[in-house]
Amino acid sequence: MAIFLGLILDRSNVNRYLAEQQFDVLEDTYELQVALELEISEKLWLTEGLVSAIAAQPEMSQEDFSRSAAQLFSATEDVINVAAAPDLVIDYIYPVAGNESALGLDLARQANLTGAVREAIDTAQTIFTGPVELVQGGQGFITRAAVFLPSAETDDSALWGIVSLVIDAEGLFVTAGLDDALLPNEFVVRDGTGRVLAGDPNVSLMEPVAIPVTAPGVGWVLEAAPRGGWSTSPPNRASIWLAVALVTLALLALYRVLHWAFDRKVEAETQLEEAVEALSDGFALYDSEGRLTMCNQTYRNFFPTSADLLKPGTPFEDILRRGIENGQYPAAVGREDEWIAERIEAHRNPTEPTEFKTPDGRWLRVEERRTPSDSIAGVLVDITQLKQAVARSAAANAAKTDFLNTVSHELRTPLSVILGYNSFMRNLSALPSYRWLKDDIKTEDLGNRLTTFSNDIKKFSDQIETSGKHLMALIASVLDIAAIEEGTLQLNPETLNMDETLAEVVSQMQVVAQKKGIALTVESENGDVWADPVRLRQILLNIIGNAIKFTDEGAVQVRSYLENGRSCVEIRDTGPGIAPDILSTIFDRFRQADETSSRKHGGIGLGLSIAKELAELHDGFIEVDSTLGEGTTFRVVLPSQEPDSDGHSKQDVA
Repeated sequence: MAIFLGLILDRSNVNRYLAEQQFDVLEDTYELQVALELEISEKLWLTEGLVSAIAAQPEMSQEDFSRSAAQLFSATEDVINVAAAPDLVIDYIYPVAGNESALGLDLARQANLTGAVREAIDTAQTIFTGPVELVQGGQGFITRAAVFLPSAETDDSALWGIVSLVIDAEGLFVTAGLDDALLPNEFVVRDGTGRVLAGDPNVSLMEPVAIPVTAPGVGWVLEAAPRGGWSTSPPNRASIWLAVALVTLALLALYRVLHWAFDRKVEAETQLEEAVEALSDGFALYDSEGRLTMCNQTYRNFFPTSADLLKPGTPFEDILRRGIENGQYPAAVGREDEWIAERIEAHRNPTEPTEFKTPDGRWLRVEERRTPSDSIAGVLVDITQLKQAVARSAAANAAKTDFLNTVSHELRTPLSVILGYNSFMRNLSALPSYRWLKDDIKTEDLGNRLTTFSNDIKKFSDQIETSGKHLMALIASVLDIAAIEEGTLQLNPETLNMDETLAEVVSQMQVVAQKKGIALTVESENGDVWADPVRLRQILLNIIGNAIKFTDEGAVQVRSYLENGRSCVEIRDTGPGIAPDILSTIFDRFRQADETSSRKHGGIGLGLSIAKELAELHDGFIEVDSTLGEGTTFRVVLPSQEPDSDGHSKQDVA
């Protein structure tokens, strides 16, 4: 009898230990799945970033291409090269060293590439393929995206070519962390056909856990099992058998010892129940017939309207029906029987986690696993914060999408002007002044006609220059943000005279202010400031220009002074002011007070963000105060003297 009891306890202990191993392996595998999906998505985003760079400057040189590629991919380690193929022939590549064999490759003549290239062109989507044999040798994954340019003659877009990103096949999985020798588990990655992409193929023979890896163009499976296989020897196995031996001896000796052993069993069960109750997540165990075996209080708290049914022996279906009757499952409304059938099927044959929303707004995730004894163990986790984080991430992606749309609009407008006026300069015969010059070439009025012609050319050139500078400023803002994010923006601070710097900036902005009919004044008694001269002007130009842009009447006043040993510049305008609910976001990247497509003021929402981050790089800051209908005041605070070795200005130390 005691031996039989020992076998039962041992089996239960082994099953529990296997379940714990499976849960631990699944948890580790989820982390690697997320890392791998992020690596793939990052490569797709980088490819699309390069497409935007080429679309903005289609006639770039190899040097320009290398510079853009270096900025976009400086943080990656598994990228072999970046290539661009105008007219489907690779003319640009970065880095060139080691990839010379790919230059001049005609993608249209490569049978193994034609399908992916055609798909990228036809779908206008970024395509992820591989692994493939590379021209440079070895295997790699390739992202491809088509570059389309607006046609000057029609409303359609014209194909410029293909941009591709070659990723080292092994490096992709290394970067995702699948090669870490210290990991407790072994992994294998297979594609949709079952082909092994990385890892040990023998893992598939070890009854592994499997998780899908999904990304655009990717349908892989990540399988994992403990190194050396699943252990069936729990660490406490010896102690259990020792207890069984003691019980056996007790049975042979005295009834009192048997009673003592029974008390120990009750104590062990109590400890198990206490351990389950101590879990921060909900836990429930159902038998093979779908009846509740046990659950903790946290599990009951998640289902308050069905708590009275959550006791051993209650069928799972009865619990579900009570919950539906009490409005516990909003997703089941209107399809109750169908929903119950789906939920019972997922419970009996658990595969993927199930998520549902409760009436009080919480999100719960149910992860169920069938144990070797055919029971169903379920863990119920409150993932409300995770859902909120995902929602915030989606909002950030939406903001990024809005930014890209805005950038496209802002870049196309000056480019259209440049191309429009440039078409006149390329076809001078279309100009009336040119025809007059041609008709009067033999008359005495030649000098006047020639002057008129010259003035036309100058007018068009001025328009091209203005629009070109606008476009360059937009591109410079995007590049500044990229440099700040990567930590590659270098400052060259020196002691400057703030009065002289302000005078130069205000003089430069006077023309814009006069065109709008507003007064721009400066009152400066600041003295010296410790700053990079180029970046200081950029800060002041951004903020003063922003004040002028949003002020339609009245004045913009600029005042500088010293305060507590620091240099301060105050820019006050009489514009419309900023609403309190928007004021906290004006320094966010790609955010604007008016984000509608028909907004009055242009820009891509980077000026104030760049100014704030440049001020912080100077060990300074920018403050803002605004009242609706009265105006806005910005205050720029920067060090007045060179900091000492501890980062404090000499003035502060004194």
